[in-house]
Amino acid sequence: MSTDIQVPKGHKNNSDCPQGFAASVFDASGRMVDEIRLAPSSTISWGEGMSPGVYFIKSDGDSSKTSKIVLVK
Repeated sequence: MSTDIQVPKGHKNNSDCPQGFAASVFDASGRMVDEIRLAPSSTISWGEGMSPGVYFIKSDGDSSKTSKIVLVK
C-alpha cells in the first residue's frame, strides 16, 4: 500500500533536482529511510515496501517544509 502526497505548490527547486521535487523521508526515530526525487508533478505515491508507522517527509531546497505521514496497511 502507498499513500499519495501533494507536492507543495510554489515549491522552489534545488540544485540537486533542478526541474522537479526532492525530499528526504525519516522514520519516527529520526533515521532517514528514503529519498524522493522526481520530475514536476502535483501528486506522488510513496510507501510501497515500507512498514506501517509514522514518517516525516522534509522537502529539500530553499522553502524546506516537513510533513507528517501516517502509513497504515
